[in-house]
Amino acid sequence: MKKTFKFLAFVLVCMLLLLSVACGDNEKDTAPSAVPTAAESAVPTEVPTSEPTQTPADNTPTPEAKPTVKPGQLTYAGGILSEEAPQEPIMLCDTTATPNHLQIVEDLAIQFFPSTSFTEVAICCPSYNDNVGTLTFALYAWMGSYESTLAGEAIKTQTFENYNDNALLGLKFEEALPDGEYILLLTTPKASDGVGTWGKIGNFEGQKVYVDGGETLDENSSFHVELRVTYINTPNNLYGKLS
Repeated sequence: MKKTFKFLAFVLVCMLLLLSVACGDNEKDTAPSAVPTAAESAVPTEVPTSEPTQTPADNTPTPEAKPTVKPGQLTYAGGILSEEAPQEPIMLCDTTATPNHLQIVEDLAIQFFPSTSFTEVAICCPSYNDNVGTLTFALYAWMGSYESTLAGEAIKTQTFENYNDNALLGLKFEEALPDGEYILLLTTPKASDGVGTWGKIGNFEGQKVYVDGGETLDENSSFHVELRVTYINTPNNLYGKLS
């Protein structure tokens, strides 16, 4: 009987040991996997490029020069009356018209056509009684339109600061410029100072006046500038036909 009991006990112990081993193996199989590290789980980002970002193309059309009268040909001079220069600058305006002035807000441009070579252009400019204000003169060779002309480089530019009221301001050229069409642009950086130009009431076929970025004066405005041009000789026709 004792032997039987010992045998059963031995069998029971063996079964318990087998059961313990089986449970241990099962725990190993069902244990959660290790949590990945930050380095393992990180998604690689795109490698930065050293190439600069492309700038959108500027689709603004560049003004193109239009056909115009070739300068230096005395095309509209009608012949030279005298090789001598006139005693006074030529007034390219209607000298018989009533004088008036025009204050410059942004800019004022004069298209004109000297019919022979010249060495100076000048205008009498008010500063409205206080001798304060700034005007810049810039002369451009005509390129067929207002926009294409001012897109080019000025022949000469000069700024006049705090000039005397009604002073005669202008551009002088060391070498005479040829006959042909031009634009004389007058600008001011501070319109509140009060600067302007003297002119005449009425239209004049030898001038076209633009204001504030190229707007032509309304026909009812009827104003043109008292523009003085110093010729080196005397042509039969004092000015040419404008484009």
